[in-house]
Order: sequence, then structure tokens, then C-alpha cells
Amino acid sequence: MLESALTVAPGVELAYIDTGAPEVSPYTTIFAIHGTCFTNHIFKRLQSVAFTKGFRFVSINRRPFKGSTPFTAEETNLILNVDGDAERRAAFMEARGHEMASFIDIFTQTFKLPPVSERGEKGGAILFGWSFGTQFASAVLAYSATLPPDVRFRLASQLRSVVIYDTTPGIMGLTDAPKSWAPLIDTTIPENVRFPMFAQWISSYFDHGDYSKHDLYTLQYVLPSIDKVPTIFNMDFSEQNNALEFGPDTTFDFPLSIFFKEQLRTTFVKAFGSPETAALFPNLSKIFIVADRSPPLALTGMWAVQDELERLGVGKDITYKIAKGENHFMHWDNPEKILELIVADV
Repeated sequence: MLESALTVAPGVELAYIDTGAPEVSPYTTIFAIHGTCFTNHIFKRLQSVAFTKGFRFVSINRRPFKGSTPFTAEETNLILNVDGDAERRAAFMEARGHEMASFIDIFTQTFKLPPVSERGEKGGAILFGWSFGTQFASAVLAYSATLPPDVRFRLASQLRSVVIYDTTPGIMGLTDAPKSWAPLIDTTIPENVRFPMFAQWISSYFDHGDYSKHDLYTLQYVLPSIDKVPTIFNMDFSEQNNALEFGPDTTFDFPLSIFFKEQLRTTFVKAFGSPETAALFPNLSKIFIVADRSPPLALTGMWAVQDELERLGVGKDITYKIAKGENHFMHWDNPEKILELIVADV
């Protein structure tokens, strides 16, 4: 696999890992965006499986993760400042969406990716966001209307599907369930171990009750199951070293989810509930995947998304998929299964 970086805006690069083109033609390209505490190396197993199945798979490192451009001092201050200006925060989210959209557009042109076939079942691209990366995938759609016209046209022509895997209420700017808990927000846990503890907790398997009732009291919020080890225990030292990130690069996601609540919700609604966005992407498949043994934030995330879109009277074109028996790291523990879910209705 090739590791490189692509310039997507003046002074801005995004690092990526590319499987290269498979032998089949025309092939479909999957662009993936990672979550908190984990880099684009977390897609390593899924990339390998996807390539053998005839897909090109490109995993992108978000700013400021390794190889991608760090945030400027001004951007950093905006993220970390509880009293930040709302308009500047909105512009920040728009810029992140434009960076990702530009990456897809420039990569497509540079490597001459196959366009969508005449029948629409081959070629083109799938945008795949996981965990905190779901917000950045959403931003690509939400702010497409303000892209340069030629970029917007090419993106709309190339993008066949957006897949949102295990988002949470907070990531989409919605209200977290009252019982929600995570190591990152528990101040009784020493600060220096919150991220390592979060990595073990978030990659565990959970035994939830009958979640079909959409009842918060059926979910297990704190204690992981003992029947399967956390996914990170299935990685060797080298894999952990490449995929896990506990340093300063990963510290921006938490304040973003807290201080940018209004902007995150706006991005989500624009992406999946705006007539303007729907008109720009008339043939786009929209898929939400939830693993039912993930931490409860994934299930409450799906419920919050469904409730909010129903309240607004939109989002009826979204397909929801439950991955039974899988956790938040299905792309590592069972890459064949999540690949099927990603491409099945595209």
C-alpha cells in the first residue's frame, strides 16, 4: 500500500494510504475517514479485504493527525475556546468539508478513477465515515453547495454513496442520552490515563438488552462483556503503534464535540435533511450502520438521528443497517462483513 499526502488547499495537505487500483475494471473507490484516538491505519485490514474484492480503498488522515497539516494557531484557539465566535466556527466546519471534498476531487482526477458506470452499479466513489469521522463525511455533503462549481459538479457525478458507521449523538450535535458515559468525560479518572482507557473501552464488546424497544435502560453503559477481548488486544505492538494516537493530535475532537455543538448539528441537518443537498446529489445512497455490541453511544446515536430527522420531516431516503454481534471495530475484527454492508445497496 502507498502512503503519501495530497495538497487540498493552499498550505494544507492530507495524508492517506492507498491500496492502488485493483485488476477489475471499472472499479469503485472507497474513501474512509477515521475517528478519535485512531489513525487511518485502523482501516488496514478492511483495505486489504476490499482490494482483494476488487475495490480501491483510500484511508485519509484528518488534520492534525500524522502526515496531515497541523491546525494553525488561529484554528487551535478557535477549537479550544469555549467562547469562540459562532460564525468562525461555522466557517471552520465548512473548510473541513471543503478539504475532504477537494481530496476526493483531486485524487479522482490525479489517478483517473473510473466514473460511475452507465447503469450506476460500478465505478465512482463511496465516502465512508467512522465514529468521529462521520461528522467530516457529513461535512462533505453539507457544504458542497459552496464548493467551486466545477468541483461540485465532479463530486456529485463521482459520489455514489455516503456510509455513516457508528456515529453518536454528540458527534452529530444532538443531545446525548442522559445515562451516557465514556472515560474521556469522567473527571474521576486521572487525566493521563483517560485516552488509553477510552481506547480499551471503545474497542470492547457490550452486552445490551432488547434495544429494539429504543429504551435507554436496555443498554449497558459502562461495563464491557467478558466473552470477547477488546479489539486493540488483537493488534500486535507495531499495529497498535501505527493505529493508536494518544498524543496532542487526538485532543481536538473532544472540545469540538462540546464547543461546536450548534455547528455539528447544522452540518448533520444540511447533509441529510437539506433539500438543497438532496438536489445536488439526486442519486446518492445514504446508509447508516450500527454495530449492536458497540458502546451504547452508537445505538443512541442512531436513535437520536432518526428522532431528529423525523421531527424535521426529512431523511426518509436513509437506509439503516444493524450489524449484529459486531462492535465499534468491525473493520478490524470482521472486515468482510462491514465491506458487505458498505457496498450492498450501492
